[in-house]
Amino acid sequence: MSQLEVAGSKTAQKLAAIAGNLYTLPAVALKVLELVERPDVDTAILRECIEKDPALAAKILKVVNSSLYGPAQPIGDLGQALAFLGAKPLKLLVLGFSLPPKLFHGLEARVLAYYWRRSLTKAVAARELSEHLRHRSSDECFLAGLLQDLGLLVFIQALGSPFQRFIEKVLEQREDLYRRECEVFGFDHRDVSAALLRHWGMPPSIADALSAEVESMSPVTAEIRSRRAILQVAESAAMLLAEARSDVWPAWQLGVESLGEGQTRVKPDDLLRQIHMKVLQLGEVLSLRLPPGENVEKILARAHNALAREAEAVAAVLLCPESPATAQLAARATEDEELERTLNHYIEQGGESAGCMSEKSLTIANLQKGWSNAPDRSKVFETHRGIRPESQESLEKYDVTSPASDPGLLGALRNAVTWCRTNRCGLSLVLIDYLELGDLVVRLGPGILDTLQNVLFKACQGLEHPGSVTWPFGDAGCAWILPDCERELAVTYAHELMRRLRSVFAASWNVAVRLRLGVSYVATPAPNFPPEDLLVAAERCLFGSGACGGGVVKSIEIY
Repeated sequence: MSQLEVAGSKTAQKLAAIAGNLYTLPAVALKVLELVERPDVDTAILRECIEKDPALAAKILKVVNSSLYGPAQPIGDLGQALAFLGAKPLKLLVLGFSLPPKLFHGLEARVLAYYWRRSLTKAVAARELSEHLRHRSSDECFLAGLLQDLGLLVFIQALGSPFQRFIEKVLEQREDLYRRECEVFGFDHRDVSAALLRHWGMPPSIADALSAEVESMSPVTAEIRSRRAILQVAESAAMLLAEARSDVWPAWQLGVESLGEGQTRVKPDDLLRQIHMKVLQLGEVLSLRLPPGENVEKILARAHNALAREAEAVAAVLLCPESPATAQLAARATEDEELERTLNHYIEQGGESAGCMSEKSLTIANLQKGWSNAPDRSKVFETHRGIRPESQESLEKYDVTSPASDPGLLGALRNAVTWCRTNRCGLSLVLIDYLELGDLVVRLGPGILDTLQNVLFKACQGLEHPGSVTWPFGDAGCAWILPDCERELAVTYAHELMRRLRSVFAASWNVAVRLRLGVSYVATPAPNFPPEDLLVAAERCLFGSGACGGGVVKSIEIY
């Protein structure tokens, strides 16, 4: 676990401890937790305990009779529900729907509706994925999905209206909420959810599945890994249905295929329709005011047709330093810092109202200023690029982010290998990251990882090699794929990257930075050439650069 992750984990635990003391589970839920820990639990006592809360009992019966479980005959009382479900699944339902009422106080109607739509969608999706693709007990997956966003409520209670505005802006701009939270606080609300459930004494098998933070504390079982994988795919369903994020369709489709282990057990389209219908029905039986959302067929149609446009839009933003998106980043920097100051003060005061703390020295504006002051030597490479005229037109059409491509770095490499083999040219891969990332995080503060990675992206894109593309690598590194690029030119690029980045860090943060750079190259990939070889070779060069103390470029050609 990196130093940033350690700091974020500790802050999340402190916030969860405060929330756990302020918002306690209802007495019925606490008693149920106590009862089910007994090896000889009496189901009659369990039923009587739940019946002490008539509203909860009625809610549980409605859920059991819904399409989520679909009993052959209507179930009229908790005794029948126990016989139908068993003690453990019934306990999980009790825990899922026995949340502290105070956690929901002060939530604006739109945010509350969004929370329930997102949580129910994720819960239903996790249950359906587990049943259809893994054929395992699905009740714990349902509960994990239902509770994974509890930390969102904790953030709202700690930060109030500013955080609700923050959520609305993230949704309006179709951004990843988890990523934005990490940018501001150094962790996201899933970490708070997991810590809060542990504070309440929830089953470890539920809490451990909500975040990856526990990997540093204890071995992760195959069951927990499987549940995390299911929740990750369920998250895609929630973004599709609750946020109409058609751009996450590839993640949903690949996730369904991955969980099904390559077997066509259920089509992603059909599964999403099933989830949509069950969420709507579950919202009705629970009397929840869910946002109307969009027609699922429209979401599916847009998902199948809009990926190319999304890729073009993202590419345009990345390649244009003065784009509106960059201006938005600069404008929201102050808001992010204010949210972080408010949360820090809230934790320091044990849950009291927020105050102010000293301003960060780092701003996006400083970053842009430092970048603009870096000398432009792009003309140096014009005579070395060597792009052949016959491949220029093909390169302009080349796009590793096309809908047919595999996601991730290896998928992009695979497509690049195919293109270079077809066009009979070489392919280079440049890996670049920070030798002393932990020290940079300590000096520049939490939430800096994405900014550090964006600096590398901009440096690569500023050199404008035709057809090249950047991908994340590690915590804050960058992988730069260079089709039709000879080894000598790739090494020249790497040296120029190092020079530019040193200039940016000196101007923006007044710090010296040590970088690792590794380059691998293959000339006209053979038909059976595995793209993994290119990545492994570049990683070895990256390690060699680090072993030399950074600041050097190591390269290799694969034959």
